[in-house]
Amino acid sequence: MVKDSFFLVIEGLDGSGKTSIGRHLARFCEEQLSKKVRLTYEPHDPSAGGLFIRQILKKKITDFTPETLMVAFAANRLDHKNRVLNDWLDRGADHMIICDRNYLSSLVYQTNVDFSKAHVMALNQNARQPDLTIFMNVSNEVCYQRMKHRNKPQELFETNLSNTREKYLSAIDFLKKERNEKIVTVDANGTMEEVLKDVIKLLKETAPDYFNVDSTKLKEYVIPTMTPFSLEGTQRITLSSLLNEAKKSDQGEVHSYIANRFQKLEKNDKGFLFFDYLRILGFKIIERFSTTNHPVFKLEYLLPTGIQQTGMLIIMEAYDQSNMILETVSNLEEMTDFMFVFAMGESNSMTPSYERDKVEYNNKITILFPAAKIFTEDVLIQELQQLFLNSTSASKS
Repeated sequence: MVKDSFFLVIEGLDGSGKTSIGRHLARFCEEQLSKKVRLTYEPHDPSAGGLFIRQILKKKITDFTPETLMVAFAANRLDHKNRVLNDWLDRGADHMIICDRNYLSSLVYQTNVDFSKAHVMALNQNARQPDLTIFMNVSNEVCYQRMKHRNKPQELFETNLSNTREKYLSAIDFLKKERNEKIVTVDANGTMEEVLKDVIKLLKETAPDYFNVDSTKLKEYVIPTMTPFSLEGTQRITLSSLLNEAKKSDQGEVHSYIANRFQKLEKNDKGFLFFDYLRILGFKIIERFSTTNHPVFKLEYLLPTGIQQTGMLIIMEAYDQSNMILETVSNLEEMTDFMFVFAMGESNSMTPSYERDKVEYNNKITILFPAAKIFTEDVLIQELQQLFLNSTSASKS
């Protein structure tokens, strides 16, 4: 029997932990179930109207009508479905999407005395219906505590959580009765490990057969932590040594050798190889910025004209949402001319492009978001394979 794709939506109050649970669940499904998982979110910045919506949520745009925002969300969701959800899920067996928010959020945040739930759903009638929606139910105290740790300003709807929770319960009841949708509630007040295991047990009970996870594996599973990157760490493999190894392999299998060797490396070693790759291109890695939570490094590049440019490198998990890139840049004290992002994971987990927003640094200077290039592991492997071809061609000439 062919296994169908699976569209999972995780909903909840701001601070409920839904984003973190989605990231850890994606890793678990890839490692333990061998599913091809893509993480995404709504509102989706790269889709239609994404930047407009994000600027409203961040209170950069204050002159708007509720109807305009409601229509913008619907258009954003439709474009997201056509270019992201359908493209991935329609590939068939063992493909899964975990989406942070969907139209349940619109029923919560866009309904008012003028626009009923039926009106909002009419606008979203062509949205893709989830196979399962999980509502992360958390107390107000836990939500506010988690939002406090974000160290960033509250967004537009991150207030009056008691009222928002009631609207969620009402919207869930509406979708169950009117559309017979599959929605379950999870108590998300516990630790990340406890909540993740509850979510996986829930999937085991309610989702297709391929979520029949071995109980022993579930009991022993521990949420991995991101390996910290440091320029002072020990570099156990260099780019030159990797390419020299490839030269000794069978010439017909050089590309697969580089890919297999790279994929078996520890995260820190992959980071050092990316450093080496940038150095070959002429970039200098200066230091790590101390004002960010993610590994972010200062770069310098000397143009042929003698002008010195300053840039940055962000090293992140591909399971992180790409909108965190904007937040990272905003936390810097100084301007940057260009940016590289090295995302640990495959390209299916990252959206390659998004609208450029204005960014305000800590020193209050505002500029257009710097030009960015995103490297995932498979993209970097292709670059390393091309470097090998270039080096062998140069040695023959």
